[in-house]
Amino acid sequence: MLRLDGSKLSCIVLAAGKSRRMGSNNKLLLQFKGKELIKHILEKIIKQDFFEIIVVSGWQSQELEKVLMEYPVKVIYNPKYLEGQSTSLKKALDTISDKTLGAFFVLGDQPLVKEDTIKDLMGKFLKNPNCLVAPYYNGKRGNPVVIPRRLFSKLNNLQGDKGARNLFLDQDNIIKLQVEDKGVVLDIDTPEDYEKLLEDN
Repeated sequence: MLRLDGSKLSCIVLAAGKSRRMGSNNKLLLQFKGKELIKHILEKIIKQDFFEIIVVSGWQSQELEKVLMEYPVKVIYNPKYLEGQSTSLKKALDTISDKTLGAFFVLGDQPLVKEDTIKDLMGKFLKNPNCLVAPYYNGKRGNPVVIPRRLFSKLNNLQGDKGARNLFLDQDNIIKLQVEDKGVVLDIDTPEDYEKLLEDN
């Protein structure tokens, strides 16, 4: 199997949010197919040759760290997680190696993203290291996304819970990767989302 040179990329797994719409449950720790939700995307990520894998934790960080102990990842705690996803992006950028060309941002609550999609996103970026790369399914942009180092300063200027989506509004160098992977647009935000995930899979 062809192995991509992911050693030029840092992978950031965003796992700090409070899951407000899930009530008292941390959605990343919910069970899906016999293991915690976050493990599904992580186990696809660690098969790639990333330079480093950083998980940004926040709410219930101790419980999350226990689940992640078996994986070769670095967990960093974001004390400002209640202020929105932008604080997790900034925390990651404070930690990321200066040896990598960009950051591969993954949401912890997307268990159905295919490994082939991850490989395709990596491949597109490594051929075009100055471009933003994002997956599109049926015309809708999804996640994970790859952000080049040249835009890290713009990430540091983001505020609140908008995450990186604003970067896609004013950039010309965007590669829109069309994928046959519904998992890129499915995340688990509500009890209804979780129930549907269990029913459909």
